Amino acid sequence: MIFNFNASDNLNLKNATMYTWNLTANSEFTATPYITNSTTLSGTFEQYNLTWDFQDEGYFKTSILIYDSVGNSNWTQQSGIINVSFHVDLNPPYFTDGTPYNMEVEAGVQVKQQINATDDVIGIGGWNVNDTNFAINSSGWFTNDTFLTPNIYWVNITVWDSVFAHENSSVIYVNVTDTISPTCKLISVIPSDIESNSTGTFEAIINCTDISGINISRYLIIRTIEGFLHAGLPNLWSVRFPENDKAEEHIDPPHSVP
Repeated sequence: MIFNFNASDNLNLKNATMYTWNLTANSEFTATPYITNSTTLSGTFEQYNLTWDFQDEGYFKTSILIYDSVGNSNWTQQSGIINVSFHVDLNPPYFTDGTPYNMEVEAGVQVKQQINATDDVIGIGGWNVNDTNFAINSSGWFTNDTFLTPNIYWVNITVWDSVFAHENSSVIYVNVTDTISPTCKLISVIPSDIESNSTGTFEAIINCTDISGINISRYLIIRTIEGFLHAGLPNLWSVRFPENDKAEEHIDPPHSVP
């Protein structure tokens, strides 16, 4: 950092010394100043730059003490303020509490994860994710923003500080699976008076739903019942679901016709 100052004296300038206070863990009244730079001056007016190569992070204030050749001194001022305060932030925020972590979720279940990060000097400025299927708020609360079909989603999560935009990122995956079979309900059977000793064909309409989606919600099943009838309750039909039940192809157990 470069500190530019003007110095003037009616006789002769002698030197300028930069003092710095580290206020990160101290109040302004207890911190001990230390010299960070100095230079020799001459003449009655001089414009000069003093630099400071920061080695530590924190909250600091600094001021420059100027002497003339007979020992008179005065502090530099900026808009009437002797000390200039500033933050030094050399490092990006870092993730804490083991977050973010990979996730395994069932299709239709909301993704929820509290992601934590901290910055030792400035504080957290914001968050971002690189996939529009997901969202993260200003507190690091990570969720899905759309319905997630079964798939593995790789998400880059970024956090930055509030002033210097130092960034840190972490990549996780969200594995969405569908392990639940579709649900089907018998709507009607034609003829309605079918019996266990009937022969011929019948028509059964069922309504099926699945979280991952199916081709159509109503299936018309026409099966030959000859050879399928047995003693006791009829065991007439079974349902095979279409391939776009994304997770797997389910075979439903046989259903009885009322």
